[in-house]
Amino acid sequence: MIMDQELVLMDNAAVTGASAVNGSEKDIGPIDPGAGEELWLNALVRTTLSGNSVSTLAVVLQDDTATGMASAADHDTLTLPAITAGSRAAMRITPGCNRFIRARAEMDAAPTAGKIDVFITKDAPYHNHKAKNYAVGQ
Repeated sequence: MIMDQELVLMDNAAVTGASAVNGSEKDIGPIDPGAGEELWLNALVRTTLSGNSVSTLAVVLQDDTATGMASAADHDTLTLPAITAGSRAAMRITPGCNRFIRARAEMDAAPTAGKIDVFITKDAPYHNHKAKNYAVGQ
């Protein structure tokens, strides 16, 4: 997987002290990241989210037509299956995204510990639906 630094929306970002934390804003230019070839929103829990009975994490891709994200709207939402270190998820970005984007981490409570990565890639390395518990040659 090749990662473009310009498409890293949260890099080992602390998601503590609030039930929602915004990543940095990115200007992706006059392109639609969901049109043409598939692009994927990826999320990875680096450090387990804990404290204040936090139990859910969703990563929201927000977009806006102007810098500053004053009118940011939710474009896509990716819900992670767990909040423990190593949990990963990915989803295809829906076409129709505006020029300015950011990631927003939303939890059901304000964690006292936890860090995540959120980034966009051309492929979905964490999106895997292969069968489990099978024997080779059967």
